Amino acid sequence: MALNKKDLSKLKQEIMLYNPAAKFDYFDKAFDLVKTQLKGKKHPLLNKEVDSLILETASALSDMKVDYVTLITAILNPLNKYGSVSLDEIEKNFGKEISELLNKLIRFKESESLQGTKEDTSIILHAMAKDPRLILIRLANMLIYSRNIDSVKESEKNKITEKILDSFAPIAHKLGMNKLKSELEDRCFAQLNPIEYNEIKKKMESLKGIQDADSLIKRIESVLRQAKIKAEVTGRPKHIYSIYSKMQKKNKSFEELFDLIGVRVITETEKECYEILGLIHSIWKPITGEFNDYIAKPKANMYQSLHTKVIGPEKRVFEVQIRTKEMHKVAEYGYAVHWKYKGHKESKIDSKMSWLKQVNDWRQDLRKSTDLMDSLETEFIDNEIFVFTPKRQVIELPSGATALDFAYAIHSDIGHKCSKAKVNGKIVTLNHELDSGDLVEIITSETQIPKRSWLSMVKTGKAKQKIRQKLQIQAQHKKIDNRKKGMQKISIKSPNDEEVKLARCCTPIPGDNVTGYKTTKRKIVVHRIDCINAEKLANTNRLVNVEWNVKGKGNFLVELKIDSSNDKPGMLSDLLQIFSNKNIKIKSIDARVLDSKKTRGLFTIETKDLVNLEKLMNELSQIKWITNVERN
Repeated sequence: MALNKKDLSKLKQEIMLYNPAAKFDYFDKAFDLVKTQLKGKKHPLLNKEVDSLILETASALSDMKVDYVTLITAILNPLNKYGSVSLDEIEKNFGKEISELLNKLIRFKESESLQGTKEDTSIILHAMAKDPRLILIRLANMLIYSRNIDSVKESEKNKITEKILDSFAPIAHKLGMNKLKSELEDRCFAQLNPIEYNEIKKKMESLKGIQDADSLIKRIESVLRQAKIKAEVTGRPKHIYSIYSKMQKKNKSFEELFDLIGVRVITETEKECYEILGLIHSIWKPITGEFNDYIAKPKANMYQSLHTKVIGPEKRVFEVQIRTKEMHKVAEYGYAVHWKYKGHKESKIDSKMSWLKQVNDWRQDLRKSTDLMDSLETEFIDNEIFVFTPKRQVIELPSGATALDFAYAIHSDIGHKCSKAKVNGKIVTLNHELDSGDLVEIITSETQIPKRSWLSMVKTGKAKQKIRQKLQIQAQHKKIDNRKKGMQKISIKSPNDEEVKLARCCTPIPGDNVTGYKTTKRKIVVHRIDCINAEKLANTNRLVNVEWNVKGKGNFLVELKIDSSNDKPGMLSDLLQIFSNKNIKIKSIDARVLDSKKTRGLFTIETKDLVNLEKLMNELSQIKWITNVERN
């Protein structure tokens, strides 16, 4: 059945309900182009007209509540294989964002060429890491395959359904798309195991007279009315594949399972969720150990709900799920489908973290899918991990990074003074390898100094560089200290001390380890020990023993290098406001855009000493949009 105006009008009305800002001129233009280019062309596997399959795909994506860019891209996608429209034409007619997303889609195989290979799955996962909208289109394609599986050649049916069941359904689960996951699983199960599927289906239908949820629903609604709580209460039978899986996992028959039908309560606020839980437990006795609070502790895919099992009428056990409307949206459609059209600006890390916090769970969920697990480990996990600070800030590190790498990622001084580390509340060695989702706390000590053995403990280039630099400074400091023994000490009394001059190359401030040397004019210039020019002077006979004796007098100039994300507009004005709030005087500013992701500002500021400077740097490094703070 080809495209028709009635179906398109209905689809637009559905989109309008959840995304009234969608550009329907693009929508109409896309379907007109598809209709012109693909008229009469049939899908080789599904034996249906391509334009009608596009309508089915768009409708599936509409059910997922995707943004209009994803939707238009999915509509235009078949043009790459069946039509003759260039990406330049797409950009001219539909804009750069749609053409770029379409270009990403073109880079991995079309869904109709799916052969269940390791390479194909690897491409899917890599695409998902870069942009969750790509996997949404891929999942919609798989849904259309499963709905039209009867049209597929017999030799291809099982190959496709096994791939969907073993690979795509688990991906939908990890993204929190439970509605889609359930349909994929049931349709594939019906194809692969029709006898078991039909047996369970008949038994579920026979249960309706015995374990009807209507009486449970009416009882809960009555209690909620008395408590003056507004909520929607519905029955929730388990889907067939989940029942089959439970029977296999627990080695039980259908009759031995007791929670096949449940009730779902959807309310307005989180507070009401807990109030409703108390009311449910006042009506029916809860089963010990069968309560889960996924609101206080959400699942890795951002799923939130209260789950409780109670003993209901006729001593039958049933489950009640309680959640807010917003939680229900995420539970049904997944977090990834909301991030774009709702205007959220999650970073690359944030979009991954919605399902990577407990990435080790994949080993159990995907034990039947060797291809997917192999590619997940080699193509995605091995590239990068995401761990948390105690304040729940996300730190991105390469796979294999250690607790010591984490310390240096926070700040160089934290790394230098790192004595212990806690991972998920347990003390670990500094060379302990971190996993995605770990909560890491660094314990520092003022007496700790880097050791040469640390170089073999770290993986990141930054950590290695900072350790080597510090080791050189320590060796240099020791050398200079030995040479200065017995020398008369000269005090630095103020920023404008007439007896000494502070070197401009390293701008030393009180608290820095410093050394001095005599110039040809018998003036004394003071350098920080870690200054490259001080290193050159270490073996001369012009060294002078200097010490700080300012006693809080005056302010010293120092230069800070601050990098920020370009996702943060108004970076400069915000930094100026921060400095102003802290009564910090700025002597000069040099700000420039380094690339599409980073802006760098060089700020010459006044500070009293190293303690105040380090406090400021630490506070700045805690700001989310500031990616790096260093002293020049």
